[in-house]
Amino acid sequence: MSIAEKVILSHHQSINEGDTEAYLNTICFPFTFHRYDGQFYRITCIESYRSEYPMPWELIRNYEPGWSYTELEELEEVTKSSTQLAYKLVARRITSEGKTSTIFQAIWVLGRTKDTWGVQTRYNLGIFNGNEDLAA
Repeated sequence: MSIAEKVILSHHQSINEGDTEAYLNTICFPFTFHRYDGQFYRITCIESYRSEYPMPWELIRNYEPGWSYTELEELEEVTKSSTQLAYKLVARRITSEGKTSTIFQAIWVLGRTKDTWGVQTRYNLGIFNGNEDLAA
């Protein structure tokens, strides 16, 4: 497993665990994320994130109050350069009852500063229920 994949998995795990410090340690600033409602946020530094923005698990629970954790179904490297890597992922939100609430696709882009990789962009491609096909 590459260092970049480990960063992606650590980022994902920190969201599941609601661990702010572990989560922030997986980010490369400036950081951009795309919310479920279509809004984009560009965060310049860690201090700004801590004081001005909700953590992802808070946003998830706003949309899915019964959310317990998220399972990664697929993780595929899409493109890479010496300073960026892009991954497509498919994930399943699991409720406290152990049932799938939603399935989503996203693109997560990792950036590298000096010798450290971190998630720099998270772009949500959409939420799907079990009756819809995932976007290709």
